[in-house]
Amino acid sequence: MSLILPGDSSIQWTSFEETVDRKIVIIQENNIRKQVGFTTEQVIEEIHESKKMLRRTQTLKSDLIGDIEAISIISKDTFKPYKHKIITEDSTKVVEYFDSNVRLIHSNKERNIKTETKLFENHSVEMVIRLLPLHQGFLSNLVAFHPGKEKIINVAIRVVSKEIVKKCGVEMVESWKVEVDFEGNIQNYWISVNEKELLKQENVLSPDAKMIFERV
Repeated sequence: MSLILPGDSSIQWTSFEETVDRKIVIIQENNIRKQVGFTTEQVIEEIHESKKMLRRTQTLKSDLIGDIEAISIISKDTFKPYKHKIITEDSTKVVEYFDSNVRLIHSNKERNIKTETKLFENHSVEMVIRLLPLHQGFLSNLVAFHPGKEKIINVAIRVVSKEIVKKCGVEMVESWKVEVDFEGNIQNYWISVNEKELLKQENVLSPDAKMIFERV
């Protein structure tokens, strides 16, 4: 299983384009689906300290889950992370990335975590998988900092199958189903074969429950 690092020369990092999309959020329990909110996402290119960056802003609106905004800033050329901020109704957490450590700022407290290898920002992993040369049997892994768990984790990536899924509820599109294991937290992503678009995401909550994000 190959290890992916930021700036890996075999991956065309700069091909990631600015995007805007919207997804509905569904809780499926015992095969019963209930819409509980929606997400919006925008990725734009900007200049930060004279370097080209991608700024990704994700917003969740949900009465059941609560409103969340997450902002990630990563290098456009390498996907090396620079900063991440997540804002909930109760708190704000900031993560700053340096060459040899990660600085976590939460509840007016700072914590520095030493890093021994190049890593990704956890929220940008679903951007990374869209750039990978996906195929049946594809296996890879990477290292990422998880702001929620407040630690560095190993992330395993594998293509499960090729499936037909709906795009925006209408068009049927051939897609790769990609399983991503965030050290026990399993998430599945459906990436269109031709356009490399993220069409659907599924988080496994329990054997009988899933949280599903479907593009509209």
